[in-house]
Amino acid sequence: MKTQVSNAISDSITQAIDTILILPDPSDRLEAFVYLLTLMKIRGQRERNRAAYQARLDETGDDIALHTGINRADAYRWAVLHAHSASLPIPSRVNPTDVSGAVTIASAALDDR
Repeated sequence: MKTQVSNAISDSITQAIDTILILPDPSDRLEAFVYLLTLMKIRGQRERNRAAYQARLDETGDDIALHTGINRADAYRWAVLHAHSASLPIPSRVNPTDVSGAVTIASAALDDR
């Protein structure tokens, strides 16, 4: 993950935890931590799945794995979960562009001889 992004996320989470830690009543702190963890799990998974879906629309599984370090099967599974929950089509296979038949300046010059 890019350092700026990871630092911003870490700062936000730390701020949320610090906000809870200053609550004087231990029961209130406990309730707030349970709420924070529940919110992170529910919303985090939903948004992770949406991001995986959007990434799979444009990128191959290998590209996603290379960019994120996430197993491509996991990214695809999360994309499918989002597709089902949002009644969207399951992302089709994205194939890298085949450039084997591309004409280059060198090959065009050789053909003219």
